[in-house]
Amino acid sequence: MKVLVVYPGKKERGGVSELYIILEPYMTGVRYFELFGYFRGRFNLIDSILMFFRFMVTSLNYDVIHLNPSFNKRAFVREAILILIGRMWNKKMVVFWHGWTIGFEEIVKSSKFYSWVFRHTFMKTQASIVLGSVFKESLTTLGYKQPIYIEKNCADNSFLTQYRVSDPEKKMHEPVRLLFLSRIERNKGIFVALEATRILNHQKPNSVQLTIAGKGTALSELEHLIQSKSLKNINMVGFVTGKEKHNLLSESDILIFPSLSEGLPLTVLESMMYGLPVISRPVGGIPDVIDEGINGYLTDRNEPEVFAEILQNLINNPLLYSSIARNNMNVALQFSPLEMQKRLFSVYRSVIVSTK
Repeated sequence: MKVLVVYPGKKERGGVSELYIILEPYMTGVRYFELFGYFRGRFNLIDSILMFFRFMVTSLNYDVIHLNPSFNKRAFVREAILILIGRMWNKKMVVFWHGWTIGFEEIVKSSKFYSWVFRHTFMKTQASIVLGSVFKESLTTLGYKQPIYIEKNCADNSFLTQYRVSDPEKKMHEPVRLLFLSRIERNKGIFVALEATRILNHQKPNSVQLTIAGKGTALSELEHLIQSKSLKNINMVGFVTGKEKHNLLSESDILIFPSLSEGLPLTVLESMMYGLPVISRPVGGIPDVIDEGINGYLTDRNEPEVFAEILQNLINNPLLYSSIARNNMNVALQFSPLEMQKRLFSVYRSVIVSTK
């Protein structure tokens, strides 16, 4: 069984690229194909043509083509072309949807052009993988008839052998260490997290500190806001990976992640693996892994005051905090790269024997 995995590439800083970098040591017999040109920021016609030509030549030698788009306009067009190429070679196709834009889903439903493209490309693939039950429902509503698998992604556990909770009850630091680990974008909720931190420190000075890890288009705006309001107890550490990320996670207490739209972000899985309670919103696949009061708390609200109240209630209940920490470290065992590799290979084998 020869599998070609199409992904953004190692130079792209994002959840999909990071996922396959984590998985790579376990993906025996699998080749990675890196996208470029059209996938990155500005459209480059020559790069895009070369990429499609490279894919056409490379894919000829594989049994299964595994694509990794998000459900948005740009990825939709690109992956449709890749699927047409794969179908030309009569290849088995698996689509792993890593993000889902509700607005674009409505466009696909209402547009004759996009619905036609969907029917003649994506609906012709042998299997789809999604990151939550809500996405499976959406895909089914669009008319997809082939098997749909719900996946949970994986997180890097390569440093976990060095990480042990020596105390049977994981305890919070003083001040409590909040963590925001994601791209610095408005829709990721960074400004909500910042204001919730300010509220908590206003109620009780120096009670919490917020570490912000990541880069993005809102970084300059964020830095200006922190400086203009003279906000204290805020640490900016930039993009982190490897041992640096391990140290950050092992030294943090709670993940605050008020994102407005997600698939199933690695930051949630990684935080759970290190025993951090997750305070987030019920978007994408997050409700599939976070049970209220068991693994953390989710709220439909987006006001910083709501997040501050949830955080304060958790901080005031150290026994509950320790219980959630233990629950998360136990449940996160299923997020190991080896377990995800087994599930992916099971999907590959199933499409190989598929007659459709």
